[in-house]
Formats: sequence, structure tokens, C-alpha cells
Amino acid sequence: MGFWIPDLNVGFTCAVDGDVMRDKIFFWEALCVLGAIQWYAESGLTFLATPECPVRLAVFTDNSNTVCIFDSLHALPEYNPILRAAVDLRVKHNIDLRVLHISGEDNSMATPSRERISTSLRA
Repeated sequence: MGFWIPDLNVGFTCAVDGDVMRDKIFFWEALCVLGAIQWYAESGLTFLATPECPVRLAVFTDNSNTVCIFDSLHALPEYNPILRAAVDLRVKHNIDLRVLHISGEDNSMATPSRERISTSLRA
């Protein structure tokens, strides 16, 4: 799992066992979105944010369930710690978050970012 910041040409990844990934893909997707929010909050890019003028963050995912839980803030209890942590970061750093769906076919970043990460791990 990982996320990619194309403007900075930076990506982050975490190795997850294939069996664990397959059984809990929704959990890992949600955790990955939280990781992106946390990175953004701690990156220093939010320094101009105020309650009147929050900074905006868009996260694209091809998992529609992930979009739904971050949009509604409604999920099974096991996902509530992820959602609470995301809300805490958003409030503390005045982040206006949108988690948006992009179909796997239209996700031009997924394959290139996986290839870049794979290449960099081999180097």
C-alpha cells in the first residue's frame, strides 16, 4: 500500500503480506488515506491555513468504500479510530479534505507509481 504526491515526485509505501492484504484491503486503503492526511498535516504545507480559510487536500482512490467512509464519517466500529484520527488532523491543521473516487482504468497514477516504487526498492 502507498500514496504518491505527483507534484513533489514523492511516494510512500508499506509492504503488506498478500494474504493479509486480500482479507482486509478496505482497512489498508483507509489507513493509507489517513497516512496521506498525516503526511500533509506534518509537511508544513498547512502553515497558511486558518479556520476561515482552510487548506484543501484531495485524495484519489479507486476504492469506493474508502470514499464513502471519509465522506460520511460512518463505518464499522473497527474503522472508527482511523476516522477519528483523520478528523483530529483535519481540525488541528484546518484541512478541507475531499476523498474522491477514480476508476482503476482512469487511475493513471496507480500503475506508474507502483512501477516507480518497485524500481526504487530494487535499486
